[in-house]
Amino acid sequence: MNNKPITHKTSPIRILIADDHYVVRMGLIAMVNLEPDMEVVAEATHGNQACALFKRWKPDLTLLDVRMPVKNRKTAGRRSRGRRRRGDTTRDHSFGLTFDWGVE
Repeated sequence: MNNKPITHKTSPIRILIADDHYVVRMGLIAMVNLEPDMEVVAEATHGNQACALFKRWKPDLTLLDVRMPVKNRKTAGRRSRGRRRRGDTTRDHSFGLTFDWGVE
């Protein structure tokens, strides 16, 4: 009888992080890197860059800042989902993040 647990080697969850604030981006990356089943495949500082990186890396999960320069989360998210649907049957998961309470 074999007492070893059954393990399945799966690919890590591939994540794109998009935020224009360096400290927020680095904090999110640090948290993701603590998880053995997750990896950050790309990081973006604005919406256009996020769309280009999404197209290149096809991440499993995208974390987008709600308010970013060039393209905001709504526009970048919609554009990424549209590109993903045309050539790929996998699901796109994106979440909008914001830490801005309107104080400038």
